[in-house]
Amino acid sequence: MTETVSVVNYGGGVNSLAMLVGMHERLMVPDAIVFSDTRGEKPETYAHIEKLKLWLEAVGFPELTIVCRADSERTKTGDASLEDECLRLGTLPSRAYGYGTCADKWKIDPFKWWAQEHHADSIVARAIGYDADEQYRARDHPDPKWPKWYPLLEWNWERDACEAAAHRAGLPVPPKSACFFCPSSKKHEL
Repeated sequence: MTETVSVVNYGGGVNSLAMLVGMHERLMVPDAIVFSDTRGEKPETYAHIEKLKLWLEAVGFPELTIVCRADSERTKTGDASLEDECLRLGTLPSRAYGYGTCADKWKIDPFKWWAQEHHADSIVARAIGYDADEQYRARDHPDPKWPKWYPLLEWNWERDACEAAAHRAGLPVPPKSACFFCPSSKKHEL
């Protein structure tokens, strides 16, 4: 029988944090917590991650695993970050053109590469933090090897409930996670 491992796909924002807090409150301990780093996140996100690491240790959760496309043997471009890739190609992130390949290449692929390397013979159940206000994002393409679980949707937690979870954990509400140069950013996020 194939083992199933639960892995939190940590995005760095309030929803991912709330998902971890909610799991802790329900006495659910994930097998791993993985953050895919584009190396272009906002400085506030990196500062928050340092606080998160301390909280994870204090509550007995697994250490945060940080992965990056640039660190993979599968990447031969020499790009150390998504920003480097954009500069090398003389282009903007794919979001500027209505696509999401920057997230695929720099967020999803590194996560899957890590999971393949560490849990090749397991089913990797990914916990993804879309809140109840974002049900449209949870379009599922069933994959028996990579099943997705949306705890915040299951718990019916909207944005305010996610922010409240951060406060209950004694942590500040993190900034919206995104690259500092993301073309999807709104003025108030810059």
